[in-house]
Amino acid sequence: MARDDKYDRAQELISATKDRAYGLYEEVGELAPADAADLDDVLAGIAGGALELIEEPKADFDKKLEEAEEFLDLEAPPPAPGEKSNDPVRLYLREMGTVPLLTREGEIEIARRIERGQSAVIKALSRSPLVIQEVVGLAGEIRRGAVSPREVLVLPET
Repeated sequence: MARDDKYDRAQELISATKDRAYGLYEEVGELAPADAADLDDVLAGIAGGALELIEEPKADFDKKLEEAEEFLDLEAPPPAPGEKSNDPVRLYLREMGTVPLLTREGEIEIARRIERGQSAVIKALSRSPLVIQEVVGLAGEIRRGAVSPREVLVLPET
C-alpha cells in the first residue's frame, strides 16, 4: 500500500472523529488494510495526529462536554474593571497579586533559617542516647571488619 494512502486513511479517521476527541479500534479496523505492517503504519499515523483510541464509545463524553461548556459559560463577557467577579480563578489571582514576592534578602533569610533548623536537628540527634548507642555499635562493627567504613560514611565521589 502506498505511503500516501496510509496517511490518507489515518487523516480520514482523525477528521471523522475530531468532534469527539477519540476514535474506536473498530473504526480503525474498518479503515485499516489487511496487511499487519500497513496497519502499524496507519496506527502510527493516528498516534501522530494525537487521537486517543478506545474499545467502547464514551457515552457520556458529549453530555459532559455540554455541561462543562454551560458551567464555564465560554461566551460570557469578562466583568467590567470596577465590577466584582465570583470566578474562583479570578479571585485567586487577584488575591495572589496582593502577596509580595520574595526579594534577594528575603530568600537569604529563609535559607539561613533552614540552615539553622538543620543544625538544630543534627545537634539534637547527636545528643540522643539511641543515636550515640548506634554510632558506638557501628564503630565496633568497623573495628571487627564486619562493616566497611565506606558503607557507613557518606564520602564524596572521586
